[in-house]
Amino acid sequence: MTRRAVGSVMLRKRGLRVAGGTIVVLAAVAGVSSAVIPSAEGEVAFCYKSSGVRIVDVSVSCDSKEQRVVIKSAAAVGTTSLVDGSVTTEKLADSAVSTEKLAAESVDSTKLAETNLWTKLQPESGFSASLLSDPLLELSASVVGPIQLQTGSVTTTKLGTDAVTTEKLATDAVTSTQLASGSVSTSELTANSIIAAKIAAGAVTSTAIAPDAVTSTAIAPEAVTTTTIAPLAGTSTRIGTDAVTEGKIREGAVTSTALGDGSVGTSELEAGSIITAKLAAGAVDNTSLATNAVTSTTIAPDAVTAADIAPSAVTEGELAPSAVTSGKIAIDAVTSGKIKDGAVTTSTLGPDAVTAGKIAMDAIIAGKIAAGAVTSTTIADGTVDEDDIAADAVTSAQIAPGSITGADIDYIRVSGNSGQDGTDFKTAAATCPAGKVVSGGGYQVFGLSSDRPKITVISSQPFTPPGSPATTWAVEATEIAGQEATSWSISAYAVCT
Repeated sequence: MTRRAVGSVMLRKRGLRVAGGTIVVLAAVAGVSSAVIPSAEGEVAFCYKSSGVRIVDVSVSCDSKEQRVVIKSAAAVGTTSLVDGSVTTEKLADSAVSTEKLAAESVDSTKLAETNLWTKLQPESGFSASLLSDPLLELSASVVGPIQLQTGSVTTTKLGTDAVTTEKLATDAVTSTQLASGSVSTSELTANSIIAAKIAAGAVTSTAIAPDAVTSTAIAPEAVTTTTIAPLAGTSTRIGTDAVTEGKIREGAVTSTALGDGSVGTSELEAGSIITAKLAAGAVDNTSLATNAVTSTTIAPDAVTAADIAPSAVTEGELAPSAVTSGKIAIDAVTSGKIKDGAVTTSTLGPDAVTAGKIAMDAIIAGKIAAGAVTSTTIADGTVDEDDIAADAVTSAQIAPGSITGADIDYIRVSGNSGQDGTDFKTAAATCPAGKVVSGGGYQVFGLSSDRPKITVISSQPFTPPGSPATTWAVEATEIAGQEATSWSISAYAVCT
């Protein structure tokens, strides 16, 4: 620290000089008033560097880049040297009065002039609350500036009603510590004055927000988190269109109570998102299912019961190959109208499935019966009559041994005779009546007992015209060569059915 006597040192290099115990500014020096008065001890402290000089309290240190000089005035004047009323405005140099020069509560309204007070108050000296005996409202306009006020000197009691207007407040002057609890209401706030930087963390509570005050433009991106949303606050009217995307929903957050009726459409569902655990009992009804939505992979085993299927819903296109097994068909479910023509094959019929009651009248024709399908056990007694048997259908292989008795055959016997004489060659024919056919036949030779051994039968057989069934049995006979019969005849016999 350097101390120099005012009367012996000139500071012309810094633009200063001493005159009558007062430091006078010779040229414009940054941060220095036109004149200053030393302290009670006659000292003035300076902090200076190449860019300028500033005056500080003798107890204050300078910055690291500044030099400090304390000048002691040889002409310092103390309180005891002054008579009452001797220090008038004219005697005071501009900015000469600092805080330490003023006694407690010495400044009242009578001591303050309407003008010139600004220049008499030393920069950074400030008015402290203890120095003011009257409220500041008794000071005329523009008497006190920011450099004359001591930090914290303006208290509530010093302020007159409505004294603090917008133009009285410096930029950023009002912080949270200056505001009384509940002092800022809607009327004090200008439009758009509250920006993000002005809001303290956690300051905005539910009671501080007016109804409908928080709009989309007022909310910063991703500002709304789980902790900032009150329970049940996110109603349908508060959420914007398409605002809720997949990334915004916490796992398991969307419950049945949170979903509006009809709110979940096809576009809202992710592929494969509907699993069994997500479906409420009875949730899937006919209106919920899109066309072709139910596939074989989406249906759980045994999931589809009779009650779940709408009338006539299952058509040929909906059934997978071999899907309908015996266990899937209800009793009496399959009627004639449900079976497609030709659908019932041998492989689809279970053993003993077709009983007499299941067969419609005249349903079984020749083309529907497989070879060897009709056995003795499948034919009811007395079932097969003449009209049911096709022509030539019954051969000896189809007739069981001893099964046909006379009572079972509806037949007649007819005959025809050649006439009796001594002619050596004779023929005879037995013809069935209309509607009957030959089922068998034979012959008999008539004549003297001595003549019959002389006769031989050449043929005995049914006579069958081309394309027609046999209706005649024909016989041919002749005398044996070298034998001569006196009188003989031949008769033909036919069994007609």
